[in-house]
Amino acid sequence: DNGGNWSVVEIVGPDGFDTQPGWSYHECAVESLIPLTAETRVRFVASDFGADSIVDAAIDDFRVRAFACDGALCRGDITGDRFVDLEDLAAMVAGYGHCAPDPEFRSNGDFDGDGCFTLTDLTGLLGRWAMFCP
Repeated sequence: DNGGNWSVVEIVGPDGFDTQPGWSYHECAVESLIPLTAETRVRFVASDFGADSIVDAAIDDFRVRAFACDGALCRGDITGDRFVDLEDLAAMVAGYGHCAPDPEFRSNGDFDGDGCFTLTDLTGLLGRWAMFCP
């Protein structure tokens, strides 16, 4: 809508850890907050809170990364809702240590191909946390 509506992702300050001098790392999965379109924009705002305030802000090493799943397969999306989230983690934890899980798990949650819920699979799921599969 040509910049008419914005969604706040994060507010830093006026107090707290990130208000101390130095660099702070921040990241977010934008697709979990707003629907992404070809018109999605990013903006940064630094503002004073009164006549006596001093605000310094800088952005360094800003990245936009896209994650995609191959075809209908979305590794980590055990529940099939096209998003790797808490429900998928709960499904994996519920069957942790068991072998020959259901076909849904084998296609999307069995990262090492052994047919069992293992630490390797849990690590794989966490590596794809908050991923949306189109």
